[in-house]
Amino acid sequence: SGEAIALATAFDEAFTLRHDLHRFLRRYIPIALRMDSLALFEAISRNAPPKEHRWCIDLAQLMESWRRQEISQLAFVRSDENIADSLTKATSQNLNRSFDGFDYAILTQWIDRDHAV
Repeated sequence: SGEAIALATAFDEAFTLRHDLHRFLRRYIPIALRMDSLALFEAISRNAPPKEHRWCIDLAQLMESWRRQEISQLAFVRSDENIADSLTKATSQNLNRSFDGFDYAILTQWIDRDHAV
């Protein structure tokens, strides 16, 4: 449930930031969500009930935002390729590559939309 809450919180913050930047820049800014939970990825992208029922409330907003095309990209990243682990796990080997400005994550599955509304 922590992953679902973190993803929903990240989306809320990205959506707010995109809205504010759009007001100033008059430019569309896509939102890309990446996760290392295949269950979360499938629940959102397939609009299917999550396997873990405790995620239902947390995922309702994300599933609705996906249907409304407010999210431009969903991607599943294998746990060993997740650069966010560098910030949360002492044993992560990804720390050096996390902060050089490039995204090296190998996307296992993804859905990319040209332009969300």
